[in-house]
Amino acid sequence: MRASQNKQRMNAGSKYILALLFWGMLLIALPLKAKKLRSSTKKEKTQKVIKLTEQQKLEFDFAFSEATKAVLLGELEKGLAFYASCLKIDPSSAVVRYELANIY
Repeated sequence: MRASQNKQRMNAGSKYILALLFWGMLLIALPLKAKKLRSSTKKEKTQKVIKLTEQQKLEFDFAFSEATKAVLLGELEKGLAFYASCLKIDPSSAVVRYELANIY
């Protein structure tokens, strides 16, 4: 009877050790995987920087100011058209997207 109790204790102890090893490896592996995921998504989120010529900058500024003026005067369709022309010049413009979100 005593031998079977010792065998059960050893069996329970080995299960405990295996569980500790499993959770330990899991706790080590998860942060590494999370770091890898963060770095891959960070690369995807970076936007291309578009260099505008002086002429494009002037066209963008004119269209943006006309769009803002139109929106302030309540001419939303006209403002949307000017903001669309701004996005054609600089598709990565955050300020234009912000103003469009305010309109919508």
